[in-house]
Amino acid sequence: MDKTGALHYSPDPYDMKNLHELKPVEEELSQAERVAIEGIVWRKLDTWILPLCTGFFFLAFLDRTNIGNARVAGLQTSLAMSNYQYTVALTVTYLPYIVVEFPSTLLLKHIGPDLMLPAMVTLWGVVCALQGLVNNYSGLLACRFFLGMMEGGLLPGIVFYLSFFYPRKRLQIRVAFFFVSTSLAGAFSGLLAAAINLMNGIGGRHIYLSFWRDLLFLPSSLSRKGPIFDRERTGFIEISSSTDLDLGSFEPTIVAGLGYAGNQVQLMSVPPYAVAFVLSIIAAFVSDRYRCRGYTAVFFSLLEVIGFTMFYTSTSSKVRYGSLFCTVPGAYGAAPSLITWMANNSAPHTRRATVVAVSFIMTQSGGILATWLLGILSPAPNYTSATITFIAMSVGMVVFSVANLVYLSRKNRLKAERRERTRKEDEPEGLGDRSAWFVYSL
Repeated sequence: MDKTGALHYSPDPYDMKNLHELKPVEEELSQAERVAIEGIVWRKLDTWILPLCTGFFFLAFLDRTNIGNARVAGLQTSLAMSNYQYTVALTVTYLPYIVVEFPSTLLLKHIGPDLMLPAMVTLWGVVCALQGLVNNYSGLLACRFFLGMMEGGLLPGIVFYLSFFYPRKRLQIRVAFFFVSTSLAGAFSGLLAAAINLMNGIGGRHIYLSFWRDLLFLPSSLSRKGPIFDRERTGFIEISSSTDLDLGSFEPTIVAGLGYAGNQVQLMSVPPYAVAFVLSIIAAFVSDRYRCRGYTAVFFSLLEVIGFTMFYTSTSSKVRYGSLFCTVPGAYGAAPSLITWMANNSAPHTRRATVVAVSFIMTQSGGILATWLLGILSPAPNYTSATITFIAMSVGMVVFSVANLVYLSRKNRLKAERRERTRKEDEPEGLGDRSAWFVYSL
């Protein structure tokens, strides 16, 4: 892969079914042959790499957020936890998560994703299995701490890993496919919680969701041979997005506060995630087709503003439930656009790894803020302070995304002027995204 993100691939003779003969790599390929080879590459990556990455992140997010469903199902009562203790348990997950994100992303390229990613999955699978044996608050804290430590490097690692293979114009739809697994995880968690509740205490105990689920699928390997711009502005956007994204741990509780009870809470928490999945995929296709990362981020941010405003200004349970169809898709749809936007506009690899890791550190920091806002600082069922904060953050996402679009457009114009005055051969090596021939994605 060159510094602009283009992929160099040596074709496999057994895959050249549509070509009459295999030409040497050094020989210039025709446009038709190049398109055929690229099609083979994307099919291989989409068949082998992307499903594994999606499965990894699906399980990770399910493990982190199913505690919200478990709370509604009786976890907090069983362990005699106060609301403050529940909030602390969520916070304990984020702290090691933040600490390990940056070093693990830098180590990924040196150790190899074929070793690091499956190792993380296996280790947090063990931790999740042990959560089923928890019978006191201290045990829950220990499990949540090690869960955050084992999962911390996964999301930035996957984004960084996919950027090795996919050129910039093809990246968001792939990021969206694995990232919207979070919305599927939210929906599946609610359905699973409802099914488990129907067991009605079989075995004489509450069943904590992670006890058996992660034993169903533990991927064993991922073969790597298988088939910085304005960081301060970006950091604010990521914090704003992540405060909304932490809705996953509280959405069942918010639904319960609207008058639903029992299994109805678990089932009513599913539809907003299903809508988030569909909208995220559609937006990713549009974003890749028209290369409009920032514009899709603005769209979903506006959707969040609408949703949180509906929740804040209305006391109707129906209107507030309807607001979740704006806030949940808004939060889960904006994230792939923002992540891809940063990965697209950072080069070379070391700078991209740093930007991706720092962005996710900011994400988890925002998660801590949202955890305390929804858990303690803003009482249910109105969550007044939290909702006002989320509205302000969502407006901030719109403002800073638009400002970033203006900033990057200006930088692209200046680079175009530089390209007219100089030759690429005269430019120093190693400039990465500062090169005049590196065009920022908008």
